[in-house]
This record gives sequence, structure tokens and C-alpha cells, in this order.
Amino acid sequence: MSPNRNYVALWAALLVVLLVAVALPAVAAPESKGTRLPSQFAYDKAHEITFNGTISQVVSHPAKGSLPLGMHMMVASDGTMRDVHLGRFLSKEVTKGVLRPDQPVQIVGMNMNLHGKNVVLARQVITGGRVITVRNENGFLVPQDTKRFVRRTTSTAKGGR
Repeated sequence: MSPNRNYVALWAALLVVLLVAVALPAVAAPESKGTRLPSQFAYDKAHEITFNGTISQVVSHPAKGSLPLGMHMMVASDGTMRDVHLGRFLSKEVTKGVLRPDQPVQIVGMNMNLHGKNVVLARQVITGGRVITVRNENGFLVPQDTKRFVRRTTSTAKGGR
């Protein structure tokens, strides 16, 4: 065999091994029948709860390593203290002016156990006559401070530069 044929045979063998490595997991995977594996972090609107309480503390910067990341609010309700996760997108107007200690609050959300700690993932916070949407119905966080997420279009719309 000539050296060129050796290289061609080697490349052909490598290509076959690569194709088998890529195709084997797809062939060996069980057939999906429209069911989804449950995820411990999935928000499920069917398991939503609503409760009333009093804001005890708003924690803008939780302790290092605490989950989930983002702002938390401690709410006293029915003689217990609940940890309510608010995410990281609430505006300063909401965090400084609306969510204050000793303020009555209603929470719509879902209980979740993370590393042995019960946390309520808030979807809506109702307090002081305001409804604050933290998550959409699928559990994704909703940005509150739209100035950070919307491009400036007013100057270009009026013929500006």
C-alpha cells in the first residue's frame, strides 16, 4: 500500500468512527411520545398558590451561594416566614418605593424546594395598589426596567441621527 492510500484509509476510518459516535445516541435514545421529563426548576402554573402576608425584609443582594439568584423578599404569612424570589429585573422604583417592610402584600407564585430550602417563585406581587408582574405564565422573568431593553428609536423616527 502506498502512503497516500494509508492516509485515505485512515481518514475513512476516522470518518466512520465519527459518524457512529454522532448517530449512536440518536438511535439508542428512547422514542418520545410527547411527554416531557419533569424538571425541578420548571414553573408549572397548575401548581400556583396565592397567599397574603406582610413584607418583613427585601434582600437585594442575597448571601453568596444562595439559590435562586436575584432579589428575594421575606414575607410573614400565617405565622411562618416565606422566602419569595423576585428575580433580577425589578426597577429601582419598585424595589425602593413599593416593596417596603411592614407593607401588606399578596403573592401569586409556585412553591419550589431548592437544596432543602423552600422558595416561592413569585409570578405576581400585589401591594400598595400595584400589580407587579415578575414572571410570565411560563415562569420566565419579565423585565421591569424597559429603558435597558428597548433601543432608542425616537430620534431616528423623527429624522434625527
